[in-house]
Amino acid sequence: MSEPHPRLPARPSLEQLRKQAKELLRAHRAGDSAAAGRFIQFASHLAERATSASATLADAQFVIARELGFDSWPRLKRHVDIIRRPADFDEPVWGRDTWPFLVAVYENRVDQVQAAIAANPEIVHAQYAYLQPLHYAVNAGRADTKMIELLLAAGANPLAEGWSGRPLGDDTPLGRARDRERDDIVHLFSEALKTSRRASTEPGPPPPTPLRALEDEMMRLCHRGDTAGALEMLGRYPDLAYAGLYEAVHQGHTELARILLERGADPTKPWRWECWFTPLMHALRYETPNFAMAQLLLARGAVASLADDEPWATPAAWARRRGFKEILALL
Repeated sequence: MSEPHPRLPARPSLEQLRKQAKELLRAHRAGDSAAAGRFIQFASHLAERATSASATLADAQFVIARELGFDSWPRLKRHVDIIRRPADFDEPVWGRDTWPFLVAVYENRVDQVQAAIAANPEIVHAQYAYLQPLHYAVNAGRADTKMIELLLAAGANPLAEGWSGRPLGDDTPLGRARDRERDDIVHLFSEALKTSRRASTEPGPPPPTPLRALEDEMMRLCHRGDTAGALEMLGRYPDLAYAGLYEAVHQGHTELARILLERGADPTKPWRWECWFTPLMHALRYETPNFAMAQLLLARGAVASLADDEPWATPAAWARRRGFKEILALL
């Protein structure tokens, strides 16, 4: 992929880009010479169509993508999907610059990653969805190892836990490299571990703020299904219901979830560390879906689908991939 054009906004909207493509197509069909010129300049293989009424929306989208420095519209769309910060990203802990840093790691933008590390060396230990930058570098699957070497030199940990201890087993960057049969990366990790103490010296997150401590306590109470304790907390902090909904749903405490929803918890939003799962998706994600919980959440405003440009993040699309016909019928 070409380097993105500077005209691409820091937080681009796929909806706006689609709108631009439609406007370009309308202008072309109306005989606008500037529009035809853009077709010729950025899509020479479309020159014949650029002088006729046969151009399509896909052609206009291609032109928009090329103007912004991408090889195709799907590559532009994929870039926009990647850089969109997840709703559950835990910015208060890891900092507002962390998500762009993880994106830069994944997209192999070495200069941007070097600058971010120089400004904040601890950023190599930040994470999203339990994964650290080194996980994302391995996931990218590139033939060269320049990004991985850069992160290792900055102190990234090949044994960062990831989802270890969960059903996936060894989910460290080293484990992922082995799974992908990347012997070159495995060698780099092994050599790095011989000469460092990364696994034992890796810093943890900063101490919690007072609000964060209250949220964590509410999460623990709702994880246990301690309705009395949660009500006592809500008596002192009536605006804290949102902090307990994820655990109540996740652990199947339907009545407690009902109380939290009645006290103002929003069923449409992910919670930190949920890996973009909404409460509704957590109610339905396991081998035995919690239909009573799902019906409660739907009755309280949970949505079965999101925008068309986010199909990977919709409960319906997720259930369809899993083959859950009963869930699809419910949604």
